[in-house]
Amino acid sequence: MLPFDIGNASSSSTNNNNYDNPSNRSQQRFQQQQTHSQGQQHQQSIEDPYSFLINQPVPPPLPFLDDDSFMSQWPLLMDFPQQDENSMGWNYELIVAQQPVLGRRCGFGTKDRRPISPPPIVELLITTSNGNRVNAEDVDISFLIALCDNWQAEGMTEANVIAEPSKRNLVGSLVASAIKLYNVQGQLGIYFIFSDISVRLEGVYRLGFSLVDVRSPCISLDQSSSILAKIFTNAFTIYPAKSFPGVAARTELSQCFLKQGVKIPVRKEEDTIGSNSNSNRKKRSANDTETG
Repeated sequence: MLPFDIGNASSSSTNNNNYDNPSNRSQQRFQQQQTHSQGQQHQQSIEDPYSFLINQPVPPPLPFLDDDSFMSQWPLLMDFPQQDENSMGWNYELIVAQQPVLGRRCGFGTKDRRPISPPPIVELLITTSNGNRVNAEDVDISFLIALCDNWQAEGMTEANVIAEPSKRNLVGSLVASAIKLYNVQGQLGIYFIFSDISVRLEGVYRLGFSLVDVRSPCISLDQSSSILAKIFTNAFTIYPAKSFPGVAARTELSQCFLKQGVKIPVRKEEDTIGSNSNSNRKKRSANDTETG
């Protein structure tokens, strides 16, 4: 019997021959190096899971807009070009359903600030390109707002900025969302109600209202956004506190909207124009001033 198995001997001999072959040795060495390299990469990925970002290209820096350059562009950012109709071919028109009459100056404090009375109410009318009236029920008002600004009585000069101190002349809620309400005649319409607006300084003013669809880019240097419609109120007077005659009486339209859940400030009857209590209160105030 042979001291070893012939099959194993031949297999061992074959392996030795393969190892002695130079080409086989280089191939095995390459495989060992590759296996070792993969092991190192795997170990490195475990230690640093973000190592794959090292060889990624660096993105370019984002443009930076400092305060000076931003403020220099501010007039352009707020300069909305007017547009006659939107992409649906609808024409927008604003009408003042309720005109402001008078108000008392509120100065630069926050105490006893009284809004303009009666509260300005603006109605939105929409017609098609053929001139047909669009029903309010068919209009999506989710993105429609109206902006309020203050103007001089002639309607040509803005009066919303006070030079000294640098503050706005108009105070309160200057933006109103659209709301669908029934008017006194029972007709459904789209309205913007400005029930909380006061003026700091006495004088004669007008209010300007602008209709904007906030789905359009409102801040854009290429002026792609637009004002859909504009309207001015009639001139009204803001009185100093001593000569203020009292708030205007509640109108029928305000009372109609109040019943539908709209928050409209309601003054006591004794504080309205022409009431006896208001006249007596003024006389008492004048007597107290003369006595003092």
